[in-house]
Amino acid sequence: MARKTSAPKYVTQKGNRLNKKKIQSYGEELDRIERKHGEITPELVVKAATPAKSILHDIFTWDKTKAAKLYNLVEARNFIRWVNVEIEYVGPRKAKNVSVEITRAFRNVKDDGGRKYVSIQTQQSNEQ
Repeated sequence: MARKTSAPKYVTQKGNRLNKKKIQSYGEELDRIERKHGEITPELVVKAATPAKSILHDIFTWDKTKAAKLYNLVEARNFIRWVNVEIEYVGPRKAKNVSVEITRAFRNVKDDGGRKYVSIQTQQSNEQ
């Protein structure tokens, strides 16, 4: 099937805080940044969003104290995701079959209170 060559229709994923009515304008602004600079980088996006009149301005938290706290949460999420655990699976004694899997030690789960992280051991025991 041939790809359409008309202007792209931008959409967003569910569950984020983007203004769904503005997503087309957001995408077009990212296109403009790429045309102007030959690439899109986080630094270029922040620079374009800095003026109060920019369509991208309201996406960012400009209060430095509040932004720092939000960024600390991003760092904490990354930290939690970076910690892995080795799980050793041992087969029958005679076969001496051992395999090792490396996986995230803590999983992001949703419950009635929202999203949180639990250890893989807690998640496995809750599933039983």
